[in-house]
Amino acid sequence: MTCTLKANSSIGLVLKLPLEKKRLCTFTVSKVEKKREKQIDRERKLSQRYMKRQITWLAHHGYNEANYDMVYGQISLIPRALVDNEGFPYKSTKCSTTHYLQKRYKTANVIIDTLPPQWTPDMVILEGMFMIQTPPIATMSNMHEYVKLLLNKYVKPHLKVGAKEVHVVFDNPDGLLETPKEIEHCRRDKGTDSQHVCIAFTSSTPVLHKWRSLLGCRDCKKKLTSFIASEMLKICHDFLKEGQKLFTNVRETAYSVIAFGTPEPEPNLRTNADEGDLRVWLHSKQSTANKKLIFSPDTDVYHIGLPICTVEVNTTTILLCPTQQEYYRITKILKHE
Repeated sequence: MTCTLKANSSIGLVLKLPLEKKRLCTFTVSKVEKKREKQIDRERKLSQRYMKRQITWLAHHGYNEANYDMVYGQISLIPRALVDNEGFPYKSTKCSTTHYLQKRYKTANVIIDTLPPQWTPDMVILEGMFMIQTPPIATMSNMHEYVKLLLNKYVKPHLKVGAKEVHVVFDNPDGLLETPKEIEHCRRDKGTDSQHVCIAFTSSTPVLHKWRSLLGCRDCKKKLTSFIASEMLKICHDFLKEGQKLFTNVRETAYSVIAFGTPEPEPNLRTNADEGDLRVWLHSKQSTANKKLIFSPDTDVYHIGLPICTVEVNTTTILLCPTQQEYYRITKILKHE
């Protein structure tokens, strides 16, 4: 296509100029053509990735390739049934991950309904924040009787069957400043009772009938857990026998007491962790017991313990009990890739 420009007829001059083509710039992205990868190429890349992980694991633990067959090596910190090829967990709710694992390993017996026969735990860890959800009985007159109720209901059954150690762990509020969970705490505090009045707790303090309102106040819950832990250390002599110990924590400091003894601090169990979910595994790791039972209805305890228990999977048997009818055998989970 050409464009002609005609000048004045008197001059008789004609100019011919070419027409320039201009492209309109837009924000559209040009399509990228992907070449379809063959199945054999995908398998080759996957095998190379696993081989690199095995070599890295051997080098980290001081083994060589010659004796790799003699060593159990969990390449990923999380069982492969719960992660993809890159090692990232599948997107799912926390409560369904173990059921997904049980579905993949049908013969692993990861979830059991009852404890094994003649299996008596040497160490039992109880989450105290779950225990205080039990409201006091209407006939109780003071807080001393309420603490005795908690000991009879949760601690005494384990001591009676022969457990050598019973640990009752509580949260440590404000142990870490400016944590992300503080935002969630502020959101929850908006729904608390505005007419609630904070109180101090002693053995003779009358039992409050509005128990949910009491637990909704963060300051009262902090004082309540510290009082329950201190009171347990004082009155647990009626439940302990020779060779048995009770552990609990008052804020960040942990104490232990034996039958007819005085409470003594435990420096190895001191931590500034906010949540009792993490303190549970500190107590488990510091203990030398071979059979451990952790009772907690919170699934966070189970997921925190997966990478922690890899270092002691060959020496201990740990059962998590979210409910009284279901036990998670964490050692069975870690021994299956």
